[in-house]
Amino acid sequence: MDRNDIKVGMKVVCKEAHYNERLFWARPEMDEAIGKPMTVIIICKDGLVYCGFETSLKYDDGNWCFLPEWLEPYKERD
Repeated sequence: MDRNDIKVGMKVVCKEAHYNERLFWARPEMDEAIGKPMTVIIICKDGLVYCGFETSLKYDDGNWCFLPEWLEPYKERD
């Protein structure tokens, strides 16, 4: 997603693995978030998007941040 498409309160999912050694804050454990519904809490000026999980995760330690391109709108399944 583009940063301009993301709004606070929007439900999103992480669509891809995002561990990257260049991003000091990204950890392999964050891949557990792939496909899990989250709510956008804050959109930072530096481009990071902070999200809170709808369901608890094994490694959930609060709100996690994501790059906008890792996210896509959440679509409820029937």
